[in-house]
Amino acid sequence: MKPQFQHLSRLPKARRWTSINGSDQLPGLVASLFGQNVRPQYSDMQKAMGYGNALDTTHPAAKLPLRKLPFFRAPAIGVNIYPSALLMRYARPYGQLPFLTWSDRVEKAREEGFTVVVRQGRPVLAQKVDGRPPLIYTSTDQVYPKNLPVPISVRYATPKGPFLHHALKATARRVPMAHANATSKKRVGALAFVRSKVAKRLMEALHLITTRGAQVVDGPADGLPRCRRSGWTYIFYHTSSMYNMPLTELIPQVRLCLEKVNAHAKKMDNAWLAEALLQNKLPPKSTPQIPFPGPITQTVVGINPNAPELCYENASRMHEVNEDKRPASTLGRIPPSSTGKKPQDVWEMELAAGLAILRKSSQ
Repeated sequence: MKPQFQHLSRLPKARRWTSINGSDQLPGLVASLFGQNVRPQYSDMQKAMGYGNALDTTHPAAKLPLRKLPFFRAPAIGVNIYPSALLMRYARPYGQLPFLTWSDRVEKAREEGFTVVVRQGRPVLAQKVDGRPPLIYTSTDQVYPKNLPVPISVRYATPKGPFLHHALKATARRVPMAHANATSKKRVGALAFVRSKVAKRLMEALHLITTRGAQVVDGPADGLPRCRRSGWTYIFYHTSSMYNMPLTELIPQVRLCLEKVNAHAKKMDNAWLAEALLQNKLPPKSTPQIPFPGPITQTVVGINPNAPELCYENASRMHEVNEDKRPASTLGRIPPSSTGKKPQDVWEMELAAGLAILRKSSQ
């Protein structure tokens, strides 16, 4: 008779991934996900700069109520996940984190050969491979750009020289995961050390699931693809029963929660991408995030840990967020409509592409 769980002392060694990187992974505040009473107050000048609003108002999830986004509740723990585009833009004193907008995701997906086919009156995500007709995308991998820059924290010191090389190498072996803990005295208790220990128990379970494949014996063997999804923020709700719960009981509940919400998020992501690709035009650009003037505005950028191999050709240099003070280029008069030589939709696509090139050249 097989044991129900693998013995935690006999788990395989961590090969590709060593731990979860949860520091400096939230590009905005999670206060926008909990109601008006916990939101920070901003001055009129800061509101004019965009603070207090969502990071990307063009994301399809911005039009949905929060209760329709993925969530799951287990006896000891609950998980809600939200697109990171719904996080609140705020004045970050250590420089703004890189954030991939929805329009950029659609452009990257189109460049990678993704398209859409209509099945039973509904758009379905498909992919073109080697010039063949598009096939319906059934892979469990997330449709998300690879080799994106990931920030290295410079809150205390800026790595240089061999220290930068070491920081990039260590970051490439860590799994980036944007998450937050929603603990309350009602669910966990009034003692602060109890809430702290419960949060640490959750991180231990996440580390074992991600890096060591802790699971039921007859379950799937993969760890990282089922653990987190890029571009989503995880909110964990703890209970007091996690305080003395052994890991052999906590790990199956955490895995179940992650598998349920990730499966739901995958369906929503693919449906949103298929709908955007079906429109055959670029979605509107989101308002750029304006850096708030602070004492430190430097960001060291490395290689995305999602990349299969580590490359240092584009290993980043330090740069000032507000360094570029070149005046924006002035645009000439734009024709109000198509001239008749081209269809209206083709003219709109070419106009949007030209404006995007002008914006990038002026930055």
